[in-house]
Amino acid sequence: MKLADIPESVIRLIGDVRELGLPAQGHTSVVALATTDSGMYIMKKCVHPLYREWLRKEHRSLRLLHSAGLPIPDVIGYAEEPSGSWLVMSYIEGTRLREFLTTEHRASKREQAIHEYGAALKRIHESPCPAELKRQGDWLDGMLLQARSNLAHHAVDGSAELLAELERSKPDPIEATLIHGDFTIDNVLVRDRAVVGVIDWSGAAFGDPRYDAALAIRPKPNAFERAHDVALFYEAYDGLRLTIEEYRYYEEGLYAFF
Repeated sequence: MKLADIPESVIRLIGDVRELGLPAQGHTSVVALATTDSGMYIMKKCVHPLYREWLRKEHRSLRLLHSAGLPIPDVIGYAEEPSGSWLVMSYIEGTRLREFLTTEHRASKREQAIHEYGAALKRIHESPCPAELKRQGDWLDGMLLQARSNLAHHAVDGSAELLAELERSKPDPIEATLIHGDFTIDNVLVRDRAVVGVIDWSGAAFGDPRYDAALAIRPKPNAFERAHDVALFYEAYDGLRLTIEEYRYYEEGLYAFF
């Protein structure tokens, strides 16, 4: 992203941009840290039709959750342009948990960060879900329908055979809660080992908390590769414990289509 790429509709929200930084980001969007006379802001731009829809959902979710008391960005504004969709949010100073766990080797600090991570998910699952996020019908059925659509129209990691197996072997339902929908170590920000931000809320829903928990403990280099890390997470989460079958269904199965 360059300064010249920023549309006038975004400039009107935050003022002239004096400095533009490009923090680490995923594959679905371009993310920039904009510094203006009024402060620092995160700008998120999506071009692909699927990712534009996800950004639209994230904007809606953040607005609905703004008074929930969760550590989430404030929405500054949203703009639909021919060149892409733009979401402007407040800047939360912090380090992604994946980066922290990759570089921090002191056991006590790692353990505290993982404990805070589990506590953050507990807080989300115990928060009241806005009525607007409670859609009719079963959450998992809706996700499987979306997975079939994604398989047909977009590049995904899953296959038709995997989707058919997921449709045949749905786990027994449990009580729905507010869920994040992509609760991973990439979407949680920490500072001084405390969770200060949870980002990327496009998947927020009234859904199955096992999905969040499965994504939370998926192993990455130097993170959740040991049973000790998972045990620390569950100790703080203080809720359900996934069976191996549940973990595989959500993390190795359903997530492959999103």
